[in-house]
Amino acid sequence: MLSPRDLPHLASIDYAREHLLLAVLVALARSAEVAGRGPRGLTAEAEADVLRAAEAVTELTDPRLRQRLASLIEGAAPAEIRANILRLLEERGMRSLEIIREEGRNEGRVEGRAEGRNEGRAEGRNEGRNEGRAEGRAEGEVRGEARTLLKLLRLRGFAVDDATAERVLGTTDVSVLDRWVERSLSARSLQEVLEG
Repeated sequence: MLSPRDLPHLASIDYAREHLLLAVLVALARSAEVAGRGPRGLTAEAEADVLRAAEAVTELTDPRLRQRLASLIEGAAPAEIRANILRLLEERGMRSLEIIREEGRNEGRVEGRAEGRNEGRAEGRNEGRNEGRAEGRAEGEVRGEARTLLKLLRLRGFAVDDATAERVLGTTDVSVLDRWVERSLSARSLQEVLEG
């Protein structure tokens, strides 16, 4: 198991650039050492390591990785050198951790809203699909009831002309169709079935 003392000293900015991830690890380890040292804080060598790692990170060309690693180093750094890191970051056109965090929160909000909209749309489509199916079933039942009535009327011997068939098929109220079906079983004329 490695301890912070086992990690190399970042002797130069070139070394930190060449071994960037190691440099970030060294910076984090040196910053963590402060907690165990109490009021003595960072040694000059440890402070130099943290600042070299921060400087190497500012030279990354990938802005997302640069922001993340800079935030990591800045966030872990002891208060006594955080101002130096912030100054270095700002000199290199980078912003402080708080701004980066706020940007992250804003990105999270935007992503959350988009995700919510997408979920809402999906739920809406599902609800619409379900409502459409229910409406389709209801319309199918009405249409089936109307066709059944027309068959009953013809079986009973009533002359069903096109106008009557259109009236029956155009009826969308199931209770009216039910009433006509019941009447068709005992009515003596077509008019008796379709009254009121």
